[in-house]
Amino acid sequence: MRAKQFTPELHGEDGHLNVYVRDHDSVVTGYGQHARVVAFSPESVTAYCRVDYRHEGLHRPTDQQIIEVMRAQEGLSGKWHVHLRRSWGKPKWDSEDVYLRKD
Repeated sequence: MRAKQFTPELHGEDGHLNVYVRDHDSVVTGYGQHARVVAFSPESVTAYCRVDYRHEGLHRPTDQQIIEVMRAQEGLSGKWHVHLRRSWGKPKWDSEDVYLRKD
């Protein structure tokens, strides 16, 4: 007899990174605490991520919240700081490029 395979259900909402887990229920928003942080693989002393202001009511993440998401998603270790934040989009921020440097 074969074990029953777990099949998660789709949440059916547009605009989320994952079709099974809403952004608000994921580390990318600090479980609903801030705007979505999309982490990319860090290099030796620099790292990049993007903040998406996709969902209403989620505020701009602090530098520390961004670093926490990078640690959870990309395994960032050691001492890092946000070097530059560049916003773009009209009429309000749509996205923000964030560059980190290792101390």
